[in-house]
Amino acid sequence: MSELKKAGFTDFIIEDQGDSLLEMVKGVRQKLMIAEMAISLGKLDLANFDLAEAKLLAQRTLELIKTGTISYTLFKARKE
Repeated sequence: MSELKKAGFTDFIIEDQGDSLLEMVKGVRQKLMIAEMAISLGKLDLANFDLAEAKLLAQRTLELIKTGTISYTLFKARKE
């Protein structure tokens, strides 16, 4: 923050957007589940895309968000 102040920024507003990040990851997981169903029905071919790995990464991301290891914070400031 001090570097931003040195650069002339003021009136800081900091917002936790963790809920938005959580919703985004949940949306990705839903899309992966839909893709998995479409593949099993023969309606989708993802060629070399590793769906299992994508599902593992999405699950791990969800775990990291829930434990607070990763988050999303929005910083707003005004430049003088």
